[in-house]
Amino acid sequence: ICQGASYTFAGNTLTTSGLYTQLLQTSSGCDSTINLTLIVDPILTSNIQAAICQGGSYSFGTQTLTNPGNYSRTIQTVAGCDSIINLTLTVNPVLTSSSSLAFCQGESTVFYGQTISNTGAYNHTLQTVAGCDSIVTLNVTVYPIPASPILSGNSPVECPGDVVTLHIEPITNALYNWSGPQNFISSNADVFFPVALEQMGTYSATISVNGCVSSPASIPVSILNVN
Repeated sequence: ICQGASYTFAGNTLTTSGLYTQLLQTSSGCDSTINLTLIVDPILTSNIQAAICQGGSYSFGTQTLTNPGNYSRTIQTVAGCDSIINLTLTVNPVLTSSSSLAFCQGESTVFYGQTISNTGAYNHTLQTVAGCDSIVTLNVTVYPIPASPILSGNSPVECPGDVVTLHIEPITNALYNWSGPQNFISSNADVFFPVALEQMGTYSATISVNGCVSSPASIPVSILNVN
């Protein structure tokens, strides 16, 4: 019999392996001995562990498993008794990470051997120690180089000491940088100063948007009456 079952012998319910004897009498009044050898086959239990990656599946009997947990199924041994298989299933996650990078047009970066010079999202797949995917994403923004600034002014002025006005056509979110004679610098879109003889010359300006700097533009500053 199988473990947990019973066998009836001579009015007794037997559940344990052993040798049992029953004495009967034949129709002629003689003894008749029945010897029973009872074998109790055990219920077999086995415990297994398995792991899959997120998005994968595991076949367990007729079940297709995708979630972690404890599962059991019962099969029969060659002796016809139950055999219980216990499964502990682990689902390892697919790991993701992302980062962002910005640079100016004409520059580039290397992402796992790939040279990137255009705006976009770039993915690379690695494997974790559990053998599952690890997806690394790089979000790239490439800013254009702004055009050279448009400059205007009231030069030439009539006499030394007259105020010269220099102007950059404004650009949204731009930073300005003027340079000129006598170590002149300014970060204003409009500059005003009384011009002296030593301040005559070429004044240059660049604009910067998102950290990207334009090519310089220039404008002359001069005085008509210098005598």
